[in-house]
Amino acid sequence: MITEDKKEELKNSIIKGVENGLSVACSDTFDFYNFAPKYENKLISAEYLVTINVAKSIRKMERNILVIFLEEKTKVFSSRCTPSIAYIKTPENPRRKGGLRVKSKVLNTTRNGKIDMVIYLKNSDAIQELSSFCPIELKGFNPSKQKVIKDLQRNIEYLNFETETGRSSVFFTLFAALYSKKKL
Repeated sequence: MITEDKKEELKNSIIKGVENGLSVACSDTFDFYNFAPKYENKLISAEYLVTINVAKSIRKMERNILVIFLEEKTKVFSSRCTPSIAYIKTPENPRRKGGLRVKSKVLNTTRNGKIDMVIYLKNSDAIQELSSFCPIELKGFNPSKQKVIKDLQRNIEYLNFETETGRSSVFFTLFAALYSKKKL
């Protein structure tokens, strides 16, 4: 079982990984698109540069604990947010956990689709090998306000999932985007 302190440590490392990945993506953008004066101010919406560089940066950390999936379906991640099975106290023996409760519903967000990146924790628990830890929504340059709000709303949903087997295991969510200002 991973302690809360270790989860905080992982969270801070992931945030640093996102920051580093964004920096590398910016550098890559200039390498690919700043090769001629007429393209000097060209912005790209190359979300893939951001996603790949962030994933590579995070992958360097804690490989034995973290599992990263790109373009995970919201339905798959949502369903993994709560435990598949929960041990429950029985009326015959209220002090001991004796029965099992199995999750009966498949979860999904109100906005179906794919999440740019999700991070799972490997569990030693044989019942549920992976537990949802952090969804990450990433945007390229200058995303619209509507897209930002939709991603933030979906991230909030992951934190609030609850089923008969328990609450969401999502520890935190991240959203990151790049904004560029034109030269003065």
